[in-house]
Amino acid sequence: MFDKDCLEKIGTGMIGLGVVGAGAVGLPVLPGLLETGVAALGLGMTLRDKQAKSTDAILKGITAEIAREAKAWDSETRSEGRDPGAVRDALASVQEVMPACLPTPEQVAPLWGKSEAVADLMLQTAQQPRFANRFTDTPGAPKDLARALFRRAALRGFSHLWTVPEFREAHAAEMRAVLLDDTAALKARLDEAQAEISNLLMRMDSKLDEVLGLLRAQKGDTATVNAFLVQEIEKARAAHDGDLAVVANLLKVLLNESVAPQNFADAIARAEAQAEALIEASSAIPNDETPELRDLRFAANEALRQRDFDEAERLRRAIRTQRRRENRRTEAADIGAIAEVQKAALRYRAAATTYAEAAATVEEADVEERWKWLLQENRSLYLLGLEFGDNAALLEAAEKADAMTRAFPCDDHPQRWAMAMGNKALALQELGEREQNAALLDEAIAAYRALLLAFDNLDDRQNWVVTQNNLGNALSVLGERENCTARFEEAVATYRTALEECPRERVPLEWAMTQNNLGAALVRIGERERDTAHLEEAVATFRSALEEHSRERVRLEWATTQNNLGNALRSLGERESGTVRFEEAVAAYRSAQEERTRERVPFYWAQTQANMAILYMTMAERTGKKADAARAVTHATDALAVYRDSGADFHIDQCEALLADCQTLQTRLLAKEGKA
Repeated sequence: MFDKDCLEKIGTGMIGLGVVGAGAVGLPVLPGLLETGVAALGLGMTLRDKQAKSTDAILKGITAEIAREAKAWDSETRSEGRDPGAVRDALASVQEVMPACLPTPEQVAPLWGKSEAVADLMLQTAQQPRFANRFTDTPGAPKDLARALFRRAALRGFSHLWTVPEFREAHAAEMRAVLLDDTAALKARLDEAQAEISNLLMRMDSKLDEVLGLLRAQKGDTATVNAFLVQEIEKARAAHDGDLAVVANLLKVLLNESVAPQNFADAIARAEAQAEALIEASSAIPNDETPELRDLRFAANEALRQRDFDEAERLRRAIRTQRRRENRRTEAADIGAIAEVQKAALRYRAAATTYAEAAATVEEADVEERWKWLLQENRSLYLLGLEFGDNAALLEAAEKADAMTRAFPCDDHPQRWAMAMGNKALALQELGEREQNAALLDEAIAAYRALLLAFDNLDDRQNWVVTQNNLGNALSVLGERENCTARFEEAVATYRTALEECPRERVPLEWAMTQNNLGAALVRIGERERDTAHLEEAVATFRSALEEHSRERVRLEWATTQNNLGNALRSLGERESGTVRFEEAVAAYRSAQEERTRERVPFYWAQTQANMAILYMTMAERTGKKADAARAVTHATDALAVYRDSGADFHIDQCEALLADCQTLQTRLLAKEGKA
């Protein structure tokens, strides 16, 4: 049987032979050889360092150890002035959850002696959804106390157990059996590797023979040439520890037609000296060196050490290309900085043009940099359309995003493709909402459904939730176009599915966004029913969302939720007597317009103006107040002006009809006053 020292030496030697030897002569690294070397080295280290493996019975014994540490922790936290009740709750949580979080022997085996790694593994298990009521990532007693206690108790418990002889020795026999099995498997791998090692050495010899053949053909296969070659080969082998790869590379220098046989020794000596000088000259680390340039420099120096001048030249050319690329990146970054200023000043059209210039500056092959600037260009166009009602900009954003999905196909760039497809869908949805074009909404919905599949494959739950929300929004807009309750019900189901993946405790802002969207869909359903259950649920949903969508954290989102709350209150007020709900709706709309200003987001401002026109018209019909009718006319007129500026056909038609109704009501109330 191999002992630990023998195994470590075998492993180290095989790894060195596989990487240095094969790589030096330009041959591919042999994966099987390297894997065997790593296995040998790893098993040697296992024999040296790992003493035992635990079983389920031993692991369960840690519960008592954890309880002891928990009591000590309880005393410490009390002395620090913590709330005793919070501490008791934390202890109860840990004692309840800990037994279900103990790792298996298979999990512990590779972590032997690593207490922190085992503790983190256990805490990861404890933070699964089934324990959500006990552990959370959101700070707040007692849950944060429970997490801290859990990790500390597990850490201290395992730190102690590693030192317990009974724990270490309980399964020594099992450990020996495992090692015997591993050693047998390793021996089989070593036997298999013998052929690979022999083949590698033969290829090294073949490389040298190839160079010698070329030299003899070029210089003449004479006794003088052969004598010089034998002499230089022996000198090179002695200078480079018998490395045939270096010898072969050095002899390639002699293939230069101007090198005569009598100058072989001088040519090799000069090549050796110049290689060392180049290595020394390029060993200093430049102040502005990027990781990419550093890696290329290291690789070029290694090629010089192997006297592989052809590879060194190739890498030096790669350094030149990389430096030129980085210079272009610097220029693009300077251009992008200008665009950032333009975007900050809300000059989105100028910013988009400047970002496009930055994208054109970088090399076509510099995918990451080109993507970054194209994405910013697309984002600027979308914001121009979203905030300033520029439908042409939205269409351009959709077209450019579509071009990006083709330039970065899903198979090669799944994350980039998904982001571009999402941007395309958002632009189409916004444009479809403004225009009487259901086909745009259908296209956006199809894009969202494709995205959901992509994010499922990528296991990207965060973007999956965002896409679920966007899909629900598109379904709601289509429900408005088709006057179809089924679409709203589908949207509600979509939002509820999204909420299952974004709990409030873990992602409060995403949760609030989804609550807001859910509430908006519930309002649309409630408006089509006599029963007020959906409207009441919508009001409660919006108010819950506002607890996280505070004005201080997300100003525009807060304003949007206030606007939607106003819609729900207005619809409830239409079903109730009195004006209490209407007054609450007025307050919500006015709050929304504190952030939804005409200067900042004119299209959203117009939406709230139209909502207020509907509200005041309803109030005027109920109370007969001319002032409310006049307010309705003013709000509808202002909203229509913005819609006409933006070319939002669907909203223009709706607002023109609304304004006509408001003016008719105002005329009727004035006529009624005249008759009185």
